[in-house]
Order: sequence, then C-alpha cells, then structure tokens
Amino acid sequence: HQGLYACKGDEWRGAEYVKKAAVEPRRKQGEVRHPQSARQLWLVNTDRCKETLYAMANKTGDGPGTMHLCNDIGDDFVEQFSSEHKVYDPQKKKMLWKTKTMGRANHYLDAKVYSFAGAEMVGALSMRANTAPLVERSEAKKERGGYRDVLSRYSSSMV
Repeated sequence: HQGLYACKGDEWRGAEYVKKAAVEPRRKQGEVRHPQSARQLWLVNTDRCKETLYAMANKTGDGPGTMHLCNDIGDDFVEQFSSEHKVYDPQKKKMLWKTKTMGRANHYLDAKVYSFAGAEMVGALSMRANTAPLVERSEAKKERGGYRDVLSRYSSSMV
C-alpha cells in the first residue's frame, strides 16, 4: 500500500536514521523464489534517533533543531520520553540505551523514535524554512514557560 512502510528497530554505527533492507518471505522447502518476492523493510537506527531526539529536547530556543511540543504537555509524556539513558555495558564494551527503572513505560519515547524515522523516510527532516509555513507562538504562551519547564526537570538525566 502506498504510504505504508514496514519498519523494524535496529542499531548500527553510522549517521543514517533509516536504511532499506530487502526481506525474503518464508518459502516452503523446494519452493522456487520468485524474482519479485522480496519485500521492502526499513530498518530504524533507534540509538541514533534517540540521541538526536534527546539533543533536540535539550536545545534551547524555538528555532530549527529544537523539539516543538505543545505548552500543556503532561508529566506522563515527559516521564516516558525520558525513561531511558545511556549506560556503559562492560561485557559489550559500548554505551547502550537502558531503562532507568525496570518496567517503566517508554511508549511515548518509542512513538517519537518511529515518528522521527517516518519524517526522515518522507524527507521532512531535510525541509528548509522557506518550504513550510512558520507559525509563531503567542506571547502569552512564551510567558507561561510551557513544556520546556517540564522538560528541564528531566534534562540532566536524559543523556
């Protein structure tokens, strides 16, 4: 179906947020492979996406490269978004994303990762300011502090 993408989380070294991978459907033993049988799968570099999203959340200002959220964002979103951090795994000898508390929900973080990857797949991350309308926040919303006040409580423990 056009506009629908099969995605799977993965990790690799590199700057890409997503990359294409062909997947062969399972066949019965002895069945001949049809040349058009491979399906398109997008691999999502979840580590890279999380690093970028956390950097965007910690960046100050309202310009490009910052995370734009509504002002009345709830604590539930912030707690789930900030539910993971990078820790060193001595067995694997590398930094890995781990939940801060076992069993802590991270659904909003996962949703942000996959929506960010989707934006990359359709080219939205490379849009320039003159290709999309800019909507200014009202002065009243700026004075209230909004979501940045909520995020600031968690920012020191996010990365």
